[in-house]
Amino acid sequence: MRRFVFLFAVCCACASLCAVADDGSPTVFRAGFARVDITPDVGIFIPGYYKRRIAEGVRDPLEASVIAFDDNHVKAVLVAVDNVHVQNDVIALVQAEVERRTGIAAAGVIVHSSHTHTGGETLRKTCPGLGMKPEDMPAITNYVNLLVKRIGDAASAAVADLAPATIAVGTAELKRHAFVRTYLMKDGKLRTNPGVGNKDIVRPVGMPDETLQLARFVRGGGKPEIDVINFQNHPDVIGGSKFSADWVGAARREMERMAVGVKCVVVNGTQGDLNHIAVDPRPGETVKDTYANALNMGTMVAAAAMTVWGRCDPVPAGCLHYASELVQVPSNKASPDELEEARRFIAAHEAGRSGEIPFTGMDYVTAVADAYRKVRMESSPDAFPVRICALSIGMSLAFVGFPGEPFCDIGRRIKAKSPYRMTMAMCLTNGTVGYFPTDEAYRYPGYEAKTSSYGPGTADALVNGQLTLLNKMIKWRQ
Repeated sequence: MRRFVFLFAVCCACASLCAVADDGSPTVFRAGFARVDITPDVGIFIPGYYKRRIAEGVRDPLEASVIAFDDNHVKAVLVAVDNVHVQNDVIALVQAEVERRTGIAAAGVIVHSSHTHTGGETLRKTCPGLGMKPEDMPAITNYVNLLVKRIGDAASAAVADLAPATIAVGTAELKRHAFVRTYLMKDGKLRTNPGVGNKDIVRPVGMPDETLQLARFVRGGGKPEIDVINFQNHPDVIGGSKFSADWVGAARREMERMAVGVKCVVVNGTQGDLNHIAVDPRPGETVKDTYANALNMGTMVAAAAMTVWGRCDPVPAGCLHYASELVQVPSNKASPDELEEARRFIAAHEAGRSGEIPFTGMDYVTAVADAYRKVRMESSPDAFPVRICALSIGMSLAFVGFPGEPFCDIGRRIKAKSPYRMTMAMCLTNGTVGYFPTDEAYRYPGYEAKTSSYGPGTADALVNGQLTLLNKMIKWRQ
């Protein structure tokens, strides 16, 4: 008898999909891998920074890496894309393409963006606040079509590459490469990236998560091993107008160089409040060449993974499950008296009259983004549904995804309380809906809290929702 896939209603406002066996047949875990180039054409719009950037060249290729999983009864794929984000409607296109090409149900297609700030755009509508123009749309549409097709190609190839695999996991620490980027200042305000050596800094708001996780899928028959690294930091080291996968790409290239015969996938963790900037640098920590800095960081991520690579603990495989659930998250609405100034800032920004906004640098970006949030949220409800997702292998390994940028403490709390041996938290997975700050960030609002559509209580809602989902999944047939 063939195994069936059942839909489970989690509650009236959510749904989850899970694969279970009803015939007692053995689980034979397999994994497959493929990678494709997804670098856009030079001349396309590059998202980020609330200003216009047009691609002038390529520093290193953007890629999509796909891991296919199969427990002899059901299949799923994890897609890691070098991009600042993949828009929700494009996620749906990718899932449909993979389902058409492989037969894997759309709900079993997990799409994660690295969040590199030197990647291609997938927003298929003009947004003046981001520096986009109507003439950008044809190239972006062509790129989206290319992206969807090539991910479909890679998913098909990964399924064809499936081979029996064993799993081993390990954890390391990487100190002083990810730093909290929001700081409480002497004037009582919070600033994002206040500058190196700023004497007005009182303390960082929060603590970085310096944990690196490694999962090894070891295959026989001459098939390359597949390694997954999970670390959390903004891939915004390089800047400029040339395509690059930033530190994420550097990490996987260096890992594949050091561990011969390995294919590496890097999944970025809960990095919403982290970046590479040390405001109190030690000797040798400041690298003026931004590309060299990204290469250095990627090398250190791979080196940290290698410190545990030979000491990973074997863990059993088991049934493959994937699930998603809607979590109600409070909204972050502006007060009526804030809207007039917000509209004035937006008008000045879109007209190029930046001098009318009394801020510069990151403070200017914060003021503009905050203004857009206030106007956008004017008629919003008091809460929003946010869809979280998870993919698990037996009781040993779980990947949990958020459709935005959670602060690192959200991932830290989930990893600490997860019922699985190892849990890899991932940002910008199956969607992109903005920042998910902690409550402390709202007490001293900076860039992330001011621009987020979600208000105080967001972190608790997401942590509790994800842990509830994981605890349900681990009770399903293993």
